[in-house]
Amino acid sequence: MLSKVLISFLLAGTLSLCASSPPTGSITVGPEGQYPTLSAALTDISSNVYFIYGTIINERVVITRPNITVYGQTSGESTYAENLATIYNNIPASAAGSGEASATVSIHASATDVKLYNLNIANTYGRGSQAIALSINSTRFGAYGINLTGYQDTLLTMNGLHFFSKGCINGAVDFYVIDQSNIMGAGKQYLGRPWRSYARVVFQNSVLGSQIQPAGWSEWAVASPETDNIFYGEYNNTGPGAWDIARVSFATNMTEGLTMDTVFGGSTSWVETDFL
Repeated sequence: MLSKVLISFLLAGTLSLCASSPPTGSITVGPEGQYPTLSAALTDISSNVYFIYGTIINERVVITRPNITVYGQTSGESTYAENLATIYNNIPASAAGSGEASATVSIHASATDVKLYNLNIANTYGRGSQAIALSINSTRFGAYGINLTGYQDTLLTMNGLHFFSKGCINGAVDFYVIDQSNIMGAGKQYLGRPWRSYARVVFQNSVLGSQIQPAGWSEWAVASPETDNIFYGEYNNTGPGAWDIARVSFATNMTEGLTMDTVFGGSTSWVETDFL
């Protein structure tokens, strides 16, 4: 649906956690590091902090330990655009056996409290199958300055609380609360389409481009609209694609926005405050 979604809950604040060099005591990855790949480095449990030098690595990473922090080298403090470390694969779900198994980076349920900073993560398979860049099945996961690239199902978020800030998600099919973001793309597009019942998506305080259809949202299909139990909300957006009188009947023009406390049920102490 959306060609690009720039996700950030809140854009205010000064960032101080970007890494241009390895944090003290971290395990290093890349041409100048101790290990050639992040997967190899994760077998070293002498530290829970990992640093990836500017490099491009073809691998599939599975994180199973809690409290892991991974920094990618970057030359900028406030944007994914200056990330220097890239991890990619081109495995489709049709070959891997499932979407999760195709993911370039997979965060398992046991890996709670994982944080990723300033990494480019891509699945380059392209058209023809689901092919996940990042899969998350744990709670209290934070992605800061992360650039995700794929085609179908770039991001797979399953169980738990997940926070994305100062990052970018590129894809063409399937994209939760999206706050203070720029929604960009080519051609004409919808904000969302319900693949299953009970979808809940809110766009708020964001700039919606002219590529957004006046209807805003699409049913799944005429014979099976899947709109009975969904919530598609919009609040305080601007731009040519913002709320229009032609919006579909199953969309809601909200009178009040959602807060991070509301979305996460009051559990926010794990969110990196420098990215708020």
